[in-house]
Amino acid sequence: MVELSVVLANALENAVRECGQSRDGEPRIIRLDGRKRGSQYFLEIANTYDGEVCFDSETGLPASKGNGHGIGSRSIAYFAEKNGATLQYHLEGRWFHLRLLM
Repeated sequence: MVELSVVLANALENAVRECGQSRDGEPRIIRLDGRKRGSQYFLEIANTYDGEVCFDSETGLPASKGNGHGIGSRSIAYFAEKNGATLQYHLEGRWFHLRLLM
């Protein structure tokens, strides 16, 4: 449970950071959805973003935007691998989605 809390904190911190970089006047929205489906748990965090999101060709994770960034995404990926969860990132319009199925 503690590790899942760290995943949630990292994901929300990333979402807040990206929303904060939106242009003035643009909506800044973060959506959090979590639900149990049978024996599995689905978590999605979606946020608006402005600009370009690049993915690392080796890891499939969002690419770091500088020193000190990207550690949270690697931590989330480690959690998913360790716990046999499915982790997915994708873009849809102005929305960035992180989905985790455990």
